[in-house]
Amino acid sequence: SGVLGSTATTLNYPNGITFDANKNLYVADSCNFRIQKYTTCAEVIIAVFLFSLVTTTTIATTTTTVTAIPPCAPQSRSSGTLFSVTNPTSSTYPTYTCYAYTWVATGSSATLSFFFRHDPGGWMLDTVNVYHGLTQLITNGGFETGTLSGWTYSGSCTFYTGMAYSGSSYAESGSYYYYDRCSSNGDTISQTFSTVAGDTYVVSFWLTNYGCCSPTEIANVTIS
Repeated sequence: SGVLGSTATTLNYPNGITFDANKNLYVADSCNFRIQKYTTCAEVIIAVFLFSLVTTTTIATTTTTVTAIPPCAPQSRSSGTLFSVTNPTSSTYPTYTCYAYTWVATGSSATLSFFFRHDPGGWMLDTVNVYHGLTQLITNGGFETGTLSGWTYSGSCTFYTGMAYSGSSYAESGSYYYYDRCSSNGDTISQTFSTVAGDTYVVSFWLTNYGCCSPTEIANVTIS
């Protein structure tokens, strides 16, 4: 096998073809007891074998990555802090602001966390999404279960721990949102999901606050 034939035009009963790693074409010329090699010096090689047309050509392969489009223009983040604010301006209740970020994973999993402290007033969070391509990684991102299912809650509040709250007129979408009036210390909700190191993830959420502000009004959003 792999032995060159002598005359490319004197094939007698060709009954098999194959290619090698260099894109050369080999034809089994069975009645001449040989293998004929056709090199790739020409862009296209055409040979007629018993009324069969065999064409070899170079085909370019294009890989396309399809990614979900966030509801607002994303900002690139290389660190684990996506968003952080202290003593913000009070929003017009309940007007939400969209935040979106692209982030490159560094390991096999990541945790998205929202920390809030509000003395007085409250933070309102809704429609949390994390996409890897077109795959949604967040569970109950709109809090439409009416609970914090899918989320891990932690923290200590003197009054008013964060919770899923009902009220379609105050939600960014749907009937529920996350409402956090935690005073004194602050609390956190988080979700952990699998990631692929080196891949890009798109994070988005809608946030508003009201009845503030002071140096104790804090919101931190991190991914790590």
